[in-house]
Amino acid sequence: MGASLFSIFIAKRYFSIYFQTLRNNTFIRLLCLSMGSILYTLSNSLMLPIIVQAGLTVSGTLLFAVVYRDRANRIMYYSFRYVSMVAITYIGSSCLFFLVLKFTHLNVSNDKSRLLIILLSLIFLFLLIPFSSSIKKETTLGLSKRKCLAFILILLSNIVVAAYLFINNRHNTLYLLAAMAISGTCLFIINYFELAAKGAKLSIINNRLNEQFIAQDNNLKHMSNTFKSIQSVIHDINKQLIYIEKCIVEDLSQDAVIHINQILRRVHHSYHLVNTGNIIIDALVGYTLKTAKQKRIEVTHQIHTVPNNISIERYDLCILMGNILDNAIEAVERIGQKPKWIEINIHSKKNFLIIQVINPYAGSHGESAPSRYDCNTRGYGLDNIKRVTEKYGGSMSIQKNESTFDIIAVLPFSKIA
Repeated sequence: MGASLFSIFIAKRYFSIYFQTLRNNTFIRLLCLSMGSILYTLSNSLMLPIIVQAGLTVSGTLLFAVVYRDRANRIMYYSFRYVSMVAITYIGSSCLFFLVLKFTHLNVSNDKSRLLIILLSLIFLFLLIPFSSSIKKETTLGLSKRKCLAFILILLSNIVVAAYLFINNRHNTLYLLAAMAISGTCLFIINYFELAAKGAKLSIINNRLNEQFIAQDNNLKHMSNTFKSIQSVIHDINKQLIYIEKCIVEDLSQDAVIHINQILRRVHHSYHLVNTGNIIIDALVGYTLKTAKQKRIEVTHQIHTVPNNISIERYDLCILMGNILDNAIEAVERIGQKPKWIEINIHSKKNFLIIQVINPYAGSHGESAPSRYDCNTRGYGLDNIKRVTEKYGGSMSIQKNESTFDIIAVLPFSKIA
């Protein structure tokens, strides 16, 4: 019973490392925990065939795992990983125990031998848990399905070979040492897979950062072009005022009015008809209007006053706006001959910045070609938008129907004095 309680404690501790969210249904949680505990107790308490014992352990482990709410593939992977660690430590402990008996000539009954082996394997398993907790944040199933399958097959074959060597040759020193070596190799395989998964995750993060840097660089270029256009107007305005003054002095008011209208059109073109007071929104929405015009996309926008001195970092606002607007442009480009349009609504209400963009899209998002800012293939666009909104305690919501895609980002802010 003590060994059973110890094994239940280790299993609970292991799964609590990788899964933090419990299922909402308390009855289901208690039922799974109770059934898993019973199966663990039966596995450790009864003299059962090895296959039956393994089946009880696997079933109990799955019941402990489903207590937590997570993706099915993660639950299955970490359950398989735990069962493998149980098998490896049990085989290794058995080999070590029989080697000790062989060289010390101790006389131990079968029941006591089995109990000592179970306790020894649980101690080894308990010592492996801190190592698992040190890498829990690094491991995600970022590897391909083929690599995961290869890992499972290699690990299973090594465990089967080690178990066969131990069961059929437990009185042969060389075979016991070989079984222990294979058990150690299994632990190395698990560790190697963890490192490979970590490397795959870092590679994905690196690619996302590169894409984000490219997007940020493009946004800065858009802003730079807008500012240069505005600076050009400001640079020439003095000369224009001199000419207007001359027209007024010479009583050529009609010429003065015509010239003033030309200046206003150029100023409006430089601002792209967007002048909220927030330079990030002005530049990025202005560039979107210019790009949409070139691509014959009709854009309607309602943008109300957005202070420039809000407590949202310009870098984050660039990422948020850039991804939302670029997603809309790319989605509309793929709708074929249908009417191409985008609706942009941006306003600040109390201490919230609300950004809404609505656009049509071609059929199912999953059918569209992947792109750097593809919202619909879990690409970098949505990830970056969600990351920025969560950073400021805001939210992002998406509504889709058969023809339109509606995204709303809400960011709380406070004005900077």
